[in-house]
Amino acid sequence: MAKDMEREADQPTAFPDEDAALMLRVASGDESALRDLIDKWKNPLINFFLQVPALDRIG
Repeated sequence: MAKDMEREADQPTAFPDEDAALMLRVASGDESALRDLIDKWKNPLINFFLQVPALDRIG
Protein backbone atom coordinates (compact mmCIF):
# COMPACT_ATOMS: atom_id res chain seq x y z
CA MET A 1 0.00 0.00 0.00
CA ALA A 2 2.83 2.43 0.80
CA LYS A 3 4.32 1.74 -2.63
CA ASP A 4 0.99 2.69 -4.27
CA MET A 5 0.91 5.94 -2.32
CA GLU A 6 4.50 6.67 -3.31
CA ARG A 7 3.70 6.00 -6.96
CA GLU A 8 0.68 8.32 -6.81
CA ALA A 9 2.80 11.07 -5.27
CA ASP A 10 5.18 10.91 -8.24
CA GLN A 11 2.41 11.44 -10.77
CA PRO A 12 1.24 14.94 -11.60
CA THR A 13 -2.37 15.81 -11.18
CA ALA A 14 -4.01 15.50 -14.57
CA PHE A 15 -5.36 18.80 -15.83
CA PRO A 16 -6.09 18.08 -19.49
CA ASP A 17 -7.05 21.69 -20.20
CA GLU A 18 -3.76 22.92 -18.74
CA ASP A 19 -1.80 20.38 -20.77
CA ALA A 20 -3.76 21.24 -23.90
CA ALA A 21 -3.02 24.91 -23.39
CA LEU A 22 0.67 24.11 -22.98
CA MET A 23 0.65 22.01 -26.15
CA LEU A 24 -0.96 24.85 -28.09
CA ARG A 25 1.75 27.18 -26.82
CA VAL A 26 4.41 24.65 -27.88
CA ALA A 27 2.83 24.44 -31.34
CA SER A 28 3.12 28.21 -31.63
CA GLY A 29 6.83 28.06 -30.80
CA ASP A 30 6.85 28.73 -27.04
CA GLU A 31 9.95 26.93 -25.79
CA SER A 32 9.16 27.59 -22.12
CA ALA A 33 5.86 25.73 -22.53
CA LEU A 34 7.78 22.74 -23.88
CA ARG A 35 10.08 22.84 -20.86
CA ASP A 36 7.02 22.99 -18.59
CA LEU A 37 5.50 19.90 -20.26
CA ILE A 38 8.77 18.00 -20.07
CA ASP A 39 9.23 18.90 -16.40
CA LYS A 40 5.67 17.86 -15.59
CA TRP A 41 5.66 14.50 -17.36
CA LYS A 42 9.32 13.40 -17.30
CA ASN A 43 9.21 11.38 -14.07
CA PRO A 44 5.81 9.76 -14.66
CA LEU A 45 6.93 8.63 -18.13
CA ILE A 46 10.22 7.26 -16.83
CA ASN A 47 8.38 5.39 -14.08
CA PHE A 48 5.91 3.99 -16.61
CA PHE A 49 8.62 2.67 -18.91
CA LEU A 50 10.54 1.18 -16.01
CA GLN A 51 7.45 -0.84 -15.13
CA VAL A 52 6.85 -2.24 -18.62
CA PRO A 53 7.63 -5.99 -18.37
CA ALA A 54 8.82 -6.32 -21.97
CA LEU A 55 11.68 -3.92 -21.30
CA ASP A 56 13.23 -6.50 -18.94
CA ARG A 57 13.76 -8.84 -21.90
CA ILE A 58 15.31 -6.22 -24.17
CA GLY A 59 18.31 -5.33 -22.03
